Amino acid sequence: MINWRVIGWGLILELIVALIVFVVPIGTQLFLIVNDVVNNVLESANYGTYFVFGKLALGPGSISASGETSIGFILAFQGLAVIVFFAALVGILYYLGIMGKVMKAFSLIFSKLMGISGAESLSSASSIFVGVEAGLVIKPYISKMTRSELNTILTVGMSTIASSMLAVYIMILKGSFPNIAGHLVSASIMNVPAAIIMSKILLFAGSYVNNLFSINIDWTLKGLLGYIFYPLTLLIGIPVSDAWEASKIIGERLILTEVTAFQDLAIQLNSISPMAPRSAVMVTYALTGFAHVASIAIFVGGYIAIAPSKIKELSSLSFRALIGATLACLLTAAIAGLFFTNNSILLGQ
Repeated sequence: MINWRVIGWGLILELIVALIVFVVPIGTQLFLIVNDVVNNVLESANYGTYFVFGKLALGPGSISASGETSIGFILAFQGLAVIVFFAALVGILYYLGIMGKVMKAFSLIFSKLMGISGAESLSSASSIFVGVEAGLVIKPYISKMTRSELNTILTVGMSTIASSMLAVYIMILKGSFPNIAGHLVSASIMNVPAAIIMSKILLFAGSYVNNLFSINIDWTLKGLLGYIFYPLTLLIGIPVSDAWEASKIIGERLILTEVTAFQDLAIQLNSISPMAPRSAVMVTYALTGFAHVASIAIFVGGYIAIAPSKIKELSSLSFRALIGATLACLLTAAIAGLFFTNNSILLGQ
């Protein structure tokens, strides 16, 4: 049976975070502080990579203090270097015990309010900051977990983003979306209760396949995924004028990963007819997560390596977890759109 306490408190937690970010004045200031802190850390990482690699580390269109110009985006010297920096930084925070205390606080909130098990809540809290490494935190418990618990840790893992990848997304969108860092952080936090809700519902409910429209079908992969996600895009509150572009971007994440989707969002925002600010925020929240096919191999494979005895159950739950993670991201986007106003902090305006 579905535990309505999980659903009720999960929605309440999402609404509280959304209120803090979009409505409460002190929350807006906190949002800007988080945004500035993350951006400053990213700038430090960029300065370090420039010190090591020189102009190869300069992002597209940027100029160094000495006058050197960028030669374009090079993943190895820009994206991957920053990922290593953030991974090392999180490792240091773990070593100092800071990350453990933060994770414990989130874990208590999830377990006390939503009534989920300690292992589920601890893994969920860890997923806010790391990726599949969250499994190592609960390694002794995975082999004893129920199907419900296993589905939860998989779904939460796929609906959040690792702090190391956070930097990459900021690099992609910062030019056209100055406050993207704060939104990515809040989206990753909001996706946890959303993922827990969806994982519990989908454990007992069958998945439904959307019918393709029969008129002017776009047979490209991006177009077909856009058709599938179009009803969901309308359902979460994106207006019809932006729904088609939004659905294609949200849909392609399922196969092409969120990196490509964020890149296409940046291109769309810089186009002649960019989507409305509210739609841009909602798409950002919908994309903030590892909810794509590649994550099945990453997360399921990772947890199977930790608990080989659970290979059958983890494998059977993989696609259900992927659907749950996708719906969790959409739920978060819907709530973000619900609280968006013209006075909200957005795009640096």
